[in-house]
Amino acid sequence: MASRHTIALTRPATGFTGGFPLGNGWLGAVVRGLPDHERIDLNIDTLWSGGPGSGVRSSPRSHLVEELRAATQRGAHVEADRIARQLQCAGWTEAYQPLGQLRWAVTPETDAASRSDYERSLDLSEAVARSRVDGPGGAVATTAFVSAPAGVLVHEAEGAVHRGLPEPQLLVPHVGARLSTWTTGDVVWTVVTGRAPARALPDYVDAADPVVYATDEPDADGLVDAGMGFAVVAAVQRTSSRSLRLLVSAATGHRGWDQRPSADVEALSTLARGRVEEALARPTSDLLAEHVDDYRAFFDRTDLDLTGKAAPTEQGLEPVEASPAGRAELLFHLGKYLLISSSRPGSQAANLQGIWNVDARPAWSCNYTTNINVQMNYWPTHSLGLTPLQDPLTGLTCELIDAGGQIASAIYAADGSVTHHNTDLWRFSLPVSGDVQWANWTMAQAWLLASLWEQWTHSGDETFARDVALPAHATVTDFILSTLVDDGENRLRVSPSTSPEHRFVMRSGEVAAVSAGSTVDQELAHEVLSHYVALSRLATVDRESHSARSSRASEALRRLRLPCIAVDGTLMEWSSDVQGSEPGHRHLSHLYGLHPGRRISESGTPAEFAGAAASLRQRLSHGSGYTSWSQAWVLCLGARLREPGLVQRAVDNFVESLSSPSLLGIHPHGAWSEGFVFQIDGNLGVVAGLAEAYVQDREGVVVLLAAPLPGAPDGHLEGVRCPGGRVVDVYWNEGRFTMARLRVARDGDVTVEIPEDVAGAGVCLDHEGRTVEAQCTEGVGGRLQLTWSARAGDTYRVAAPTGCDSTVTAR
Repeated sequence: MASRHTIALTRPATGFTGGFPLGNGWLGAVVRGLPDHERIDLNIDTLWSGGPGSGVRSSPRSHLVEELRAATQRGAHVEADRIARQLQCAGWTEAYQPLGQLRWAVTPETDAASRSDYERSLDLSEAVARSRVDGPGGAVATTAFVSAPAGVLVHEAEGAVHRGLPEPQLLVPHVGARLSTWTTGDVVWTVVTGRAPARALPDYVDAADPVVYATDEPDADGLVDAGMGFAVVAAVQRTSSRSLRLLVSAATGHRGWDQRPSADVEALSTLARGRVEEALARPTSDLLAEHVDDYRAFFDRTDLDLTGKAAPTEQGLEPVEASPAGRAELLFHLGKYLLISSSRPGSQAANLQGIWNVDARPAWSCNYTTNINVQMNYWPTHSLGLTPLQDPLTGLTCELIDAGGQIASAIYAADGSVTHHNTDLWRFSLPVSGDVQWANWTMAQAWLLASLWEQWTHSGDETFARDVALPAHATVTDFILSTLVDDGENRLRVSPSTSPEHRFVMRSGEVAAVSAGSTVDQELAHEVLSHYVALSRLATVDRESHSARSSRASEALRRLRLPCIAVDGTLMEWSSDVQGSEPGHRHLSHLYGLHPGRRISESGTPAEFAGAAASLRQRLSHGSGYTSWSQAWVLCLGARLREPGLVQRAVDNFVESLSSPSLLGIHPHGAWSEGFVFQIDGNLGVVAGLAEAYVQDREGVVVLLAAPLPGAPDGHLEGVRCPGGRVVDVYWNEGRFTMARLRVARDGDVTVEIPEDVAGAGVCLDHEGRTVEAQCTEGVGGRLQLTWSARAGDTYRVAAPTGCDSTVTAR
């Protein structure tokens, strides 16, 4: 079963994090590959506790803001922390809920010792999990996938299977759930209906009743205030004397972030059963072919080969050795797979665990943590040509802007809208009750806007820019302008301000979190204001309606205080040269301007570039990167810094100590039985970092092989998208650049930068073989830059012959 796109293991999963996750964007399943009684953990993206406004318990308190700002201005940061805590509400986000665990007897039970030759695999190129085991009665092979077109989970077993119709057991962790089973012909049905909790407190909150279920009856329309209804429908069907299959679908009563949910479980059951009935009428082969075609329409848009096993024009099916390069390649393909499987147009955005969770009180509520994690989920979206998969994040961003308007006014006396460090299905936006270094951070919406800007720069879609990106930027610009204060030197700083989840040590030895102008907040303010001004000047925009705000934003940009370099050469995390309370802190927020932001670059801001590099080295020397998502951020920063060794180290650390046997990223968490929990952001961040190691855009320049893995001397990366509609393929051999192709969507100059060890290069049009003259100059760090005039729709080839004059002619 092994191939270069396959994770193959020789033991069943012993727990949730060792299983193989399957999904179609909204319906999720984790299969463990157990030979006799398979266990499948089920999820659906909209099953959350609570209801609209269920976590909101706050009253106007904006009168405290000026007092807080005055305290930070005079350096009374401990007092500022105390005041900031008073801005918090008395609630928390709600929690993402599991549907339950389904168990079904694939084969008659046998002694484990009598089984042999076991293997299971996850084919990332087709989104199919398989297993095979030999036993006393013969071999049994299973095939499992979750179909987006059909809306069902399919799990088929062939070989020495049960002779009867084994009734599936569905174990649901929700109080009051109702089970019904019946048999019709060659199908045994199991249906479970119930309601989600009306409240589920975070795992870090001690309470006598952390999970509460509603006892109210639905109104005449089947609606409730909290505790939505759900239905799970499973059917086991005998398809031949030697094959059985299980089909599952589900539905919830979610009707919108601001709408009362439904608890009409009969209607939900009918909806889910309809999908299963339609699938039952079709052979598995048809369902599988349809599923694979749908999935590969996304997966095949890019390909990374780090082992030299695949020809450039092939998808590559040769086995991959268990080498560091092979594992790094699998991480790339796994990240793509997880993104496609957990975020589709029409679904909810991928949360901390994508769509896969087994706990009623999951770690950090399995919510949307907006101070890095949900944004990292979508870092690779545009470069991999997966822009449609960002639709759920765009929806989340715009709904948060709607939800946070009253909160900005009530808490900060500010215009615009605000969201703090986490949110949920109901678009919770208040500062939760907790430590101020994480609870009181105000710039979540500013960070989320980066994804809208990236979509605009990649697609060039002015309708999207005008109708979606611009209004969102205008609202967040209003909030930022309302929170900028003069620092006494005619410079503007965001106030109040924190650096996510990190505190600083004052000269007195006391620690605090709240100040004015933390580096990440200043970077985000600069980014949002700059992008708003640019969007407001588009030709298709009514500029007059934006002129006053645009003028204020431009003036604020002129006065905005940008990050400074500390005496030790590092980029300062706060506006004064203070030390962090945790030298090896997992967050690298003060390096936002380097990545994921684009303000800091080696050519444009060399001093800050060097300061960011020094800061990262300092953080790593004290143990930073000890979570999978933090290590993924290190990888991305290493790619921007053009440090191959750092990229290799990050990949190795991720594989060796920060992932499960099935390569799922993990976060240390002592409260869980395994000592860690799954978090999807690390897997998705790794994809973004690996892509940038080979192809990245820097100030309009397409940079090739910026930080290639030293342990992968041969390979290629195909299909990477860069801003401006450029699609890039790059190839290397024995550690050296050999060739690149660029498909260009727009007329204009193109500049490509290639490694300095290439003696010369040429450019030509592939499809007609015409020669193109290119200007050759020295780029960053002695690398070679080639610039030529490109025509929309043409494909260009950059090769590596010898000789380079001021202009280059390729053959």
